[in-house]
Amino acid sequence: MTNTQRLRTEPQESAPTAPSEGRRLPWWAAALALVLAVAVGVGIGFLASGRDSVTSSAVDPQVEQLLDDLIAGWNAYDVDAIRAIATDDAVLNTYDLTATGALSLEAAVERNREDGVSLERVGDPIVRDVGAAIDVVQLGRGGSASDEDDFVLVLRLVREDGTLKVEWDRAYNYQTWRSLLGL
Repeated sequence: MTNTQRLRTEPQESAPTAPSEGRRLPWWAAALALVLAVAVGVGIGFLASGRDSVTSSAVDPQVEQLLDDLIAGWNAYDVDAIRAIATDDAVLNTYDLTATGALSLEAAVERNREDGVSLERVGDPIVRDVGAAIDVVQLGRGGSASDEDDFVLVLRLVREDGTLKVEWDRAYNYQTWRSLLGL
């Protein structure tokens, strides 16, 4: 049999093999990939929302004051102060201002009081003016004395009667993922 004849033989079919156990991603790596994908998606959506915008390193004093007032309200456990700087239909960190019971802003503030939670801003915010609204990203640090973490606060501000108000905000804790990566 010549080399040419050997090459013309029918290919052998092999049974599919399962991936080896050593090639699977650890659970935390898959979870981290998912979280990073969501964070990138949120970031891209935040920056590429299709509206004309202006991002500036010079922070409007009204934005600075609102951020200071928001943090002060949470640190004083003052529901009325927090509501005063929010729109009537605001959603603050998943709490609807009109909700009652365990999902209410009052319940969240009371839990913070019981746990001794305090918050602080770290550095300057990133501010993006999109005309009808102002998007703000602020790094912060907070928690109780025994459990302090860094967080990223994302806010949408709107003008109501010439005053800036919080339409929605959401805090994202990233300390857990940073420690998993050893950073």
